[in-house]
Amino acid sequence: MAKQTTSTSRSGLNRTERKHYSAFTLVELLVVIAIIGILIALLLPAVQAAREAARRAQCANNLKQISLAIHNYHGTYNKLPPGSYSSVWGSWQAIILPYVEQAAMGEQYCFDSMFVMTGPSKDESSFWGDKNLPITTRHFAVFTCPSDKPTFLCPPGWWGTAQITKHNYMVNYGNTGYTNASSGPEQTYGDPASGGTVLSGVPFMMSGGWEKSTPPGWKTQYFSFRDITDGTSNTLMLAESIQTVGDDFRGLTWWGRVAGFSTYFPPNTSQPDVLQAESLCDRTADGTNPPCIGFTTARPMAVAARGRHPGGVQTAMCDSSVHFITNDINLALWRALSTSQGGESVQADY
Repeated sequence: MAKQTTSTSRSGLNRTERKHYSAFTLVELLVVIAIIGILIALLLPAVQAAREAARRAQCANNLKQISLAIHNYHGTYNKLPPGSYSSVWGSWQAIILPYVEQAAMGEQYCFDSMFVMTGPSKDESSFWGDKNLPITTRHFAVFTCPSDKPTFLCPPGWWGTAQITKHNYMVNYGNTGYTNASSGPEQTYGDPASGGTVLSGVPFMMSGGWEKSTPPGWKTQYFSFRDITDGTSNTLMLAESIQTVGDDFRGLTWWGRVAGFSTYFPPNTSQPDVLQAESLCDRTADGTNPPCIGFTTARPMAVAARGRHPGGVQTAMCDSSVHFITNDINLALWRALSTSQGGESVQADY
């Protein structure tokens, strides 16, 4: 009997064997795709949470570096920097540039003509002055929370076409608001019928706070760590701001009136921030700006601490410790943490 042979391909498989190898069916492919989609859906929140945790850690590190820079400034001059020289002639942010590894920018910043109220030199030392625009049109990473989106401000009629940068951190201006007539904080804030919230010491304020010097300028008000009788570990130094969009001044921390926060409002409050004028608010930009109103005699200026992290804001105390404060913190405790001479018994559970 003749021996039966089977033709074999180069791969070593005969034709009969190759008949048993076929592609995936459509149902099998759909099942695989569905499984991959479910796995991605399960993993995506974890990836997003990990990214936010990394951004939050970087934000905390920024606050740590800024607070240490303020300590170094205090070590050099035996005083804390003012919150701002008036409203436009340099905020704490410009003052501490040499202490956040920006010595060249700090040396370049012009404070020479501050408090000159009239004449051609009036604007030279403002944050929109020609000498300062190379600094104030830059975003600095140490002043920027990575959970926020860097924005600019270029309102018509103010300083031409320059795009002034916004940033994310404010110093502690206390537990009340600010008047429009002077740079100092309100002694009381809130409903007069209930006595309002009483100012109990501040670590930072705009210059010209409670007294004016003889002409031509304002007396700069400084504080030091020895003035913080409540203790540096019980007194806020810094908290977060947000970078609003459009022609809104919040986040413009080169400007003294939003370079500090008030704890009269809780963190991320639904109540409106109170700015110097209604025109400095922008509610129409894209719907993401928090509420905002203009100054009135019944509602002095005050800006709340706000952040992009879910559930609260990052803060730094005057001892340089960094803490995350939740939105539901007891309001009396939040206000007590901002006073430097309130004498409160603070029991903060971070």
